[in-house]
Amino acid sequence: MNIEWIPLLLGAFFGLVPARKFIRTPCRYVGYRRLRKVMLNTPMSRRARHRNWQFPLGWIDLLRGYATAWMFAQALSVSDQASRNEHLAGMLFTSGMLLLAVWRQSAFRGKPHATDQTVAPTGFLLGMMAALLPPMATLAALIIGVAAAIAAGGFSFGYGLASLVTLAAGLLFTTSLPQSGLWSFLVAFPLLINWLRRTELVMPVRFKALRPAEPLRLARL
Repeated sequence: MNIEWIPLLLGAFFGLVPARKFIRTPCRYVGYRRLRKVMLNTPMSRRARHRNWQFPLGWIDLLRGYATAWMFAQALSVSDQASRNEHLAGMLFTSGMLLLAVWRQSAFRGKPHATDQTVAPTGFLLGMMAALLPPMATLAALIIGVAAAIAAGGFSFGYGLASLVTLAAGLLFTTSLPQSGLWSFLVAFPLLINWLRRTELVMPVRFKALRPAEPLRLARL
């Protein structure tokens, strides 16, 4: 078992340093109910007209998640002649690094810290899944997870069902129970973090209308 230090360090940088630490885009972190209420009650003509690429937190986590998973996968090489224990050690090492990255993305809220909120790292997780899982498994988890969140009215329901779909789709397309189980747990990991911290799952949005007692204005990046 060999460790490639450059991919490992790059993966640690992309995965353990949240983009929010460097990108100072005006936004608010809101739960599902508040987000849905604003989206339904705000006319299209009054919403921020910036395109998605002008809101970095809306897309950069996809790239960071992809880079993190790919770098961690490249950082550890186990030969085909290696023993079963070496293969197991390699899988546990990679799994631990991926879990640490998801925890870091979920737990970090910037300054001042919001102790009652946990960031839902949806984009980051999708990027990780796109890097190491079959496209159909990632797509199935995304579609059903979003549909479940909308139908049930909460991010938690979406993450929970997406976790089960990831397990089933992973078994269907990869036929590897350990790998499918790992990814299923990774998708559900933000729920565990949220439950342990007794917080609310939130996501960043660019609408300045979400500020209390402030009229809706165009967000300036």
